[in-house]
Amino acid sequence: MFFWDFSLFSQDFTLFSQENDMFSRDFSLFSRDFDTFSQDKTAQSGSPYILFNTSPWLEHFFNPCSNNNYKNYLHLMLTQDEIKQLVANQAAQLVQNNMTVGIGSGSTVYWLIMELGKRVKKGLLFQAIPTSKKTAALAAQQNIPLAELNDVNAIDLTIDGADEIDPNLQMIKGGGGALLQEKMVAAASRELLILADHSKLVQHLGNFPLPLEVIPFGWKQVQREIRESYQVEAVLRMQDDQPFISDHGHYILDCPFQQIEHPDILTYELNGIPGVVDNGLFVNMADLALIGFPDGRTETMHK
Repeated sequence: MFFWDFSLFSQDFTLFSQENDMFSRDFSLFSRDFDTFSQDKTAQSGSPYILFNTSPWLEHFFNPCSNNNYKNYLHLMLTQDEIKQLVANQAAQLVQNNMTVGIGSGSTVYWLIMELGKRVKKGLLFQAIPTSKKTAALAAQQNIPLAELNDVNAIDLTIDGADEIDPNLQMIKGGGGALLQEKMVAAASRELLILADHSKLVQHLGNFPLPLEVIPFGWKQVQREIRESYQVEAVLRMQDDQPFISDHGHYILDCPFQQIEHPDILTYELNGIPGVVDNGLFVNMADLALIGFPDGRTETMHK
């Protein structure tokens, strides 16, 4: 997979094409479908950077013998799954013998569980508190010892993902529908580490619809209250044409607030609505976050 920065490319295009006859011959092949391609990819990613698979002519053109000036524009980058695996593998090294560790839910945590499973095979001894039935099943497959939250006094470290993270480490979670157990496990932890790729970083929370876990009985009353109080149309989450059911038998309402100015106030207000079990705002809970980037860098955000 190649990563192309067209803002940089355009600056020197004229000079480069003059110096490389092969580029002039082959660029018509590349550009033939580029307009449609770039529109589609920008719409999907919201980014001016274009990701595309290599083709034979492109691989030939951008071989190590190509013009050195142009090589600055082309970089091998990590895919999103590779970024998730990168931060998960680093986080797994923090788990030590005899620890009690909360294990979150989601696609990044999948890689964490895989790496912890490898370490268990090599002799690592710890117990895990899963935050969802799916996490529990996956951890059991990797022979990771499990315990219930009721069986422990405290959790040494919880490692989880997030759907949005702002500069103050306030978060939206619950895209996978496990927000209630995730918040309970996080609250019982001495330290909460969040894993994410760079796309989850935002200046203001709210672009990702905020999940509310609600009791099925009277869920429309909660929806009406959200509409009247915040002018936000909460949407009942569906799965296979049926309401999504959480591990504890609840519904999820997804609320597109767009921009949440005061998450500390909003979380208090939402949890005061009768029928709301909890919401996906994780306020002042994360201690640090490990963020991965396409170029292989990782950065740590601290509270």
